[in-house]
Amino acid sequence: MTPPFKRSEWVAIACLMFGFTLLCVTIYANVPSPDFLASWMAGKFWVAGETHNIYPPLENGMFDLYSPRDWYEALTVDGETQEVFPFIYPPIWVFLAGKLSQIVDYETIRTFASYVNPVLLASCALLALRITRRPIPVIPALLIGMVFFSLSAIGQIALMQNQFQILVAFLTLLSIERSRNGHEIAGGAALALAAAIKLYPAIFVILFLAGGHRRTAVSFVGFGLALGLLSIALTGWPLHALFLHTVSTISGTVLVTPVSWSFDPMIGQMFFEDTLRNRPIPEWTALYGIDMKPGEGFFFMAKPALWKALSSGAMLATMALGAMLIRLAERQGADSGWVWAFVMGLFALANPLSWSYHYIAIAAFAPLFVFRIGLLRGVVWIAFIAILSSNFAPQMSYWVQDRLHWPLVSFQVWGTLVMTAMVASFGYCVYHRH
Repeated sequence: MTPPFKRSEWVAIACLMFGFTLLCVTIYANVPSPDFLASWMAGKFWVAGETHNIYPPLENGMFDLYSPRDWYEALTVDGETQEVFPFIYPPIWVFLAGKLSQIVDYETIRTFASYVNPVLLASCALLALRITRRPIPVIPALLIGMVFFSLSAIGQIALMQNQFQILVAFLTLLSIERSRNGHEIAGGAALALAAAIKLYPAIFVILFLAGGHRRTAVSFVGFGLALGLLSIALTGWPLHALFLHTVSTISGTVLVTPVSWSFDPMIGQMFFEDTLRNRPIPEWTALYGIDMKPGEGFFFMAKPALWKALSSGAMLATMALGAMLIRLAERQGADSGWVWAFVMGLFALANPLSWSYHYIAIAAFAPLFVFRIGLLRGVVWIAFIAILSSNFAPQMSYWVQDRLHWPLVSFQVWGTLVMTAMVASFGYCVYHRH
């Protein structure tokens, strides 16, 4: 069991979080939230009864990041179209967003999210601290976590977009922390809620079973089944079939963007450059009012059947490796906390489409790594990772691209390699447990 924080620590934590929240709100107050807006638009069209205008059209049989055409027309004011991403969440959130749209306006709910998300993001660092069960100073660790998230695109883009991935990361880490501290029912419920927002956390139940947390797994199944049935009851099966088709299409698409940091887009650039198609800007939308520079464009292609099979196999192999490492750590009486960080990182890299903010739950362990290898070396290494994955780093990747004339989207390769280095660092902590 991890001892609770002291009262004096809670006071300091509250003060730090208050300051971090004000800073984030000030910086990102006027920044568009295209992902958050997608949920709002989906809810509005659900209320209007236009279920065909909820999920992306997938006109090319591939996931190309376009929303339904009617969204852009609804968002066009004075010839300019507000940026919006497609909605790819389970249907239950369409129902919830639709109900909210009838009660409050978009700016009110977006402002509320902009205050909550920095708190959740900082809390991820605290949860990681409790997961590893190591006697590390709370306040310095929290400060390092806040600085890391502030510098890296992992936190920057998530805060800019009011990304729901912040909540998913928080719930995933909460499920691990609760289960490891004897509250397995709560842990299973948190994991089920995370999976109800983005499906992939469901696969982590394998790691809970490997660690002997059977009650967590049972709780997850119970709460997950209840949420699934509730979603079908509220929105009907046809919308769920459309959602599952969208998920399948995403898995079968190689989408190369500057912040799609995983191996699949990198492999696409390395071996299938001639097959990748440039993502055109349709005449009916002014989604991007500027010309893309070399290295900033979006490219996509359909994934061959063999590649799809190998990609799925890589994710399952990652879970098998994680289960083995957790089982081994439990048998030897070692702390398996670092295994979670390492395996979640490998899974994000093997996932067909992982955006920069999919590494939030992994990056939450960065402050612990600082103290694990020594303050000076740790700070230098984590600062190196944060700066090379920041919103300022693309200029460095473009400099390299201008001289090598490769790849198509340089920051995608750059970011993937930086994330690989971070995950490898946590793998070091798994290997050197004591």
